[in-house]
Amino acid sequence: MNRLIQLVLLIPVAGIMPVTGELGAQSNSIQEYVLPSRYSTNVTDSSAIYLDSAKAFTSIAPLRAVDLINKAIAFSIETGNEAGEAKSLLALGSLQQKLGHHDLSISHFRKVVQLAARSSEYADKKKFRSSSIPNIDHFDAYLLMAQSQLTLRLLKDADQSISHCTDQSIPVEAARIQKAMRTCSRIQYRLGKGKQAFSLLDEVLRDERKAGNSQGEIETLLILGELNQDDGNDKKATQFFTQAKDLADRFQFTALSIQANTALAGVYRSQGNVPLEVQARNSNIELNQTTNDAQAIQKEKIEIGNAYLADDKNLSMAEDYLQSLKWQTDEAKEENEKGNSSREKPTDRIQPVSAELQLSADAYRRLAEGFLRKNDLQKSLEYYKRYSVLQDSVKNVQARELEEAIQLSASIGKNQQRISLLEKERELSDQSLEILQRDQVLKNEQLFNRNLIIGVLALFIVLLAITGIVVLRNILARRKADKLLTLQSLGGQMNPHFIFNSLNSVNEYISQNDERKANRYLSDFSKLMRQVMDDSKHTMIPLNEEIDMLRLYLQLEHTRFSEKFDYTLTVDENLDPTDCTIPPMIVQPYLENAIWHGLRYKDTKGQLKVHFSQSGNQVIVGVEDNGIGIAKSRELKTQNQKKQSSMGMKNIETRIQLLNEVYKAAISIQVIEAFPDSQNPGTAVRVVVPQDSGIKSQ
Repeated sequence: MNRLIQLVLLIPVAGIMPVTGELGAQSNSIQEYVLPSRYSTNVTDSSAIYLDSAKAFTSIAPLRAVDLINKAIAFSIETGNEAGEAKSLLALGSLQQKLGHHDLSISHFRKVVQLAARSSEYADKKKFRSSSIPNIDHFDAYLLMAQSQLTLRLLKDADQSISHCTDQSIPVEAARIQKAMRTCSRIQYRLGKGKQAFSLLDEVLRDERKAGNSQGEIETLLILGELNQDDGNDKKATQFFTQAKDLADRFQFTALSIQANTALAGVYRSQGNVPLEVQARNSNIELNQTTNDAQAIQKEKIEIGNAYLADDKNLSMAEDYLQSLKWQTDEAKEENEKGNSSREKPTDRIQPVSAELQLSADAYRRLAEGFLRKNDLQKSLEYYKRYSVLQDSVKNVQARELEEAIQLSASIGKNQQRISLLEKERELSDQSLEILQRDQVLKNEQLFNRNLIIGVLALFIVLLAITGIVVLRNILARRKADKLLTLQSLGGQMNPHFIFNSLNSVNEYISQNDERKANRYLSDFSKLMRQVMDDSKHTMIPLNEEIDMLRLYLQLEHTRFSEKFDYTLTVDENLDPTDCTIPPMIVQPYLENAIWHGLRYKDTKGQLKVHFSQSGNQVIVGVEDNGIGIAKSRELKTQNQKKQSSMGMKNIETRIQLLNEVYKAAISIQVIEAFPDSQNPGTAVRVVVPQDSGIKSQ
């Protein structure tokens, strides 16, 4: 009955869903669970409730899991329960490690180590400590910290951390020691001590086989295969991976079987052995079906498709696998809402992450290129369209992931501030209690004790001020990082009307049986798309690359509208394009506007001029046309055209604003009428890019 009362009283305080797990020792007082004494030795470890709940949210809602774990930490600090605090810090560090925040995870693992050291040092002096740090938590803190340090290539730090585990200074069971030795072997190998790493793994393998630790034996075999593969010894790597797979299959360790199959598939791909790679990945599909891991099944299908794409003879096989992908994209949602997929429920599709969606898009692109090489233009066009649609979805998913990452980062920062304040409060309270204890024995030192308290408070204020400064700096750094991410996401965006109109032009050539023009146009179009995607990865690119891209773009547009305009693209002889840089895709939208909204509506053939020159340390790009002009163009635009044009111009304005804010670049753009008194006033654009700012090196 007491346990039921515990759960009823604790859940409102926690603010969480009903959970499972032990509630701790029984107590004669119900009040103890609501208002626990700060340093009572009978405090129930209620933080376990928060941790159990956090486990349920780890995969589906990391923000919620972080919040619950931080509540467990706060509760442990407030009750003086260092064992609960250590366990909560381990849980938070492990979650952040899983999310890829290794710097944060290391700081939390280090706090566990510090807690264990302090608990041991003051165990006899301070009776108000409620519990000591378990050996397992102390050991795991060093082990997990070493793994994060290895991921960050902090090899010396990782070696120092893992040494606390492998020298057995912390007594734990043999299986944990062997796990630490496996991590140690990876560290030794990265430090260039390959012979020592392999010797260590051989020793671990013997001990695990002797103890009958099959799971540990499989993990050791996988690491042996990994290190041999890194050494270039594919034959030995295959042997170890095969042994691991057979053992995992025998004992039905599904996760380890999948890991072994994936490792074998990697070796077979490096050897170009498509049949064996496909066999390994199909085995993974069957295993993932038993665990209903649809996301993993999708990924394996993409990898099988990529394996078949290595040879044009296997395009149909690749097509079979890639056609069965079911990502939950925005387009798929719209189709389901319109009733276009009556046989397929929305829940049948899988919500992808951006990396997996990009992998699918790249596979469709390669499939389109393969069919193009086989002169199957219809299928090539079909998969180029799928690729284009997925690319748009990739941007949407990336934007959503960015927003979630920013929210998670902000939440972590806020919770970290609260925990830091509680830790400072705990430290201050400990010091105050020490003063009270001494005051009972040395009443004649009241003045000294009073001054000590004042000094501690002053130090606390100083530390609080320093913490505020650090937090402010982190906020400013985070804002700059957000701006850089936004800048990168905006770079390289091309008007989707151009893409789809270009594909329609190819389709028109095909319908007219003009295969040569279709092939030539499609080749130039794919070359332009590849260059745009490559350039979008950089903040600045060499000017000559931008000129090549613009020349190819103008050539494509002139092919479509040769009766509407002629163009010239000139470079001043005093300008060296290879020695100058410019933001990618900053001029193209103005060329597109000139063609689509100025020259295309002229009754007579127009002229478009693009000129590159240099004035001092500035690169100047001039764009001039004798089209119908800005005012008349606005009158003729449809609502959709106005929206697309506005989005394109806002993209340019936002990029220029971000570049000028982050790098103090002083880039400017001026748009005026080229011939104000003429019937066709046209448009003149002047882009000025300084070359002496820090942005040049980006």
